[in-house]
Amino acid sequence: MKRNKSQAVYKILPGIWISDKDKNGRSVTARVKSWNYKEMKGIYSEFIQAEIKRQIRLFEAKGGDVGSFSNITDGVDSFSIVEPACRPDVPDITSELSPLLYYCADCHKAIQFQKASQVKHICPSCGSNKLKQLQLVYACECGYAEPITLPKVKGIKDFYYYPNEKTYGMFYYDGNIRMFKEFGIKCPNCNQFIQRESAESTSNFRAFTATVINLINQDMGKFYEKGLEAYKIMVSKWFNKISQDKFNEIVGNVDKAFSEENKKSAKLEAAEKQARGLMALGLITEEKLNETIIALAKNANKGELIEDYISYCDNIFAREKNASEVGYNLFISKIAFNLMQYETVKNAKNVISLKDAIEQQLNMGFIDEESEIIDLNKKMGIKSVQASCDVEIVSCSYGYTRKVTDPQNARGKLRLNAFDKDSDNGKNLVYGMKLETEGILFDIDMCKIIRWLLENKIISEEQMPDLEDDAAVKKWFLQNVHGDRISTFGKLDDNDLITKNVFLLLHSMSHAFIKTAGELSGISANSLTEIIFVETCSIFIYSQSSQGQVLGSLSGMMESLYSRYLNQVYADNRECVFDPICSDRDDFSCQGCLVLADTSCKYFNTKLGRNYLYTLNTENNNLIGFWEM
Repeated sequence: MKRNKSQAVYKILPGIWISDKDKNGRSVTARVKSWNYKEMKGIYSEFIQAEIKRQIRLFEAKGGDVGSFSNITDGVDSFSIVEPACRPDVPDITSELSPLLYYCADCHKAIQFQKASQVKHICPSCGSNKLKQLQLVYACECGYAEPITLPKVKGIKDFYYYPNEKTYGMFYYDGNIRMFKEFGIKCPNCNQFIQRESAESTSNFRAFTATVINLINQDMGKFYEKGLEAYKIMVSKWFNKISQDKFNEIVGNVDKAFSEENKKSAKLEAAEKQARGLMALGLITEEKLNETIIALAKNANKGELIEDYISYCDNIFAREKNASEVGYNLFISKIAFNLMQYETVKNAKNVISLKDAIEQQLNMGFIDEESEIIDLNKKMGIKSVQASCDVEIVSCSYGYTRKVTDPQNARGKLRLNAFDKDSDNGKNLVYGMKLETEGILFDIDMCKIIRWLLENKIISEEQMPDLEDDAAVKKWFLQNVHGDRISTFGKLDDNDLITKNVFLLLHSMSHAFIKTAGELSGISANSLTEIIFVETCSIFIYSQSSQGQVLGSLSGMMESLYSRYLNQVYADNRECVFDPICSDRDDFSCQGCLVLADTSCKYFNTKLGRNYLYTLNTENNNLIGFWEM
């Protein structure tokens, strides 16, 4: 069975069991052994590795075992990011038939083969050609996994499998007495008892992924490599301290902007030297020396220097800086990391603005007035929206767990397993896919979110910023919504109610956008996914397939059908076909409403709820919906 690269990164990774067809068309399961890979080019590996390391550290902080990773220290080149080599006549992915335990559908005799090459589909006991693979495996939270084999009973060699009687073990004979032996083994690593599981069960292998907007502009990559000073400039830009033109000037001349000679101290020193030269020539008096130095330095600066932007960032977050210099630097670096991705999407190579969409829909007669769309955006809390085209996204799988994803839900010590090491350099392998795609970027109204938090008594009036002050609102979000605490696994901390509720709102909204986009854009919802920037309260939904980029499906929907799309988003997701069962659930989400395919949600379809969007009148809901306030 052929799979595309997107499926490979999520579902066909070394260590996983997959279903396939053998050469005779029989349905079998096989275990993936390895990829035929090559180094992924044209990416900023340091940028991607930073996000992978953040996620691994979060897993460890929740009590998980990350000992299989060699080194996750910042600044260390820890991973080899690779992709399928796509070499002619060489399989990109190799797998091996597994398990090798079969049974006869006629006589029910179980046959254990030792090698895949030995497997014959003729029963050696009765000659029937109805030999079937027993597609079961053992998997443990500690990372251990093995295919099922014949049970072990002293003195017994012959076993029989009767799936219509009992699927969880095999029969054997002790003399004339028919006995039953249940499947199950003790894990050789941690001694936990392991039950059998379907080889294809998703719980046997839960891939951990990082999705990062690639900095396709080489200048942006150089800017990021300047470290903490660049991060502070990025934060200052978010607060509109730097114009887009000035920012582009800095990024386009990184070496000059960050050079020693371009710092205030160097310019002041040069100005003083020049002024003293003028005084030596008798052109100015000593009384005018300081005045001349200041004038010359100001003229040399020709506007603000990067030090002014760095100082602005330090001043606006003086509380954090004074509390802990190390903590502050980490705080800024995490914010800047996501702001740089947001900046790349916001200023994509090709953009279709809301103004473009309104003009197109007016011309086509799909709307009568501009206010139809403006009012819908306001109702749904969308401050701005655009289609961003030619965006490059890197999706990477860097490890996996078995059975559960959250260390706090494990019976023992849950292990995050690294993939094998690169034979060339000894670094842990990360399996990736680079995709040039398009999507829709929604900026959600921060002020409305704060009012929604207040209405639902998640915050008090004393905690609110001045909603008329844009900088105060942005600062409030960066200080109170902790994006670095949001992981792809596990629950959000109930003690951090602001972060929890803001993310649940944005994530629920994202799934609603994707569900309806899957109906109107011509791309299946299973081919769409999301990136959520909590720092900016933004949602980017995009196509995971190159087909979506070629067809212009999402950009076309935004340009021509945006009004219809928003109306349908609101109408389609309020009710669930499984109500009242779904609305009685604690999370108010299921397959009938907000739940997407696993490949569309890196959060494993947790942290969702229709009650965040709509005011649902049920006994277990007391939230006012964001779209109905």
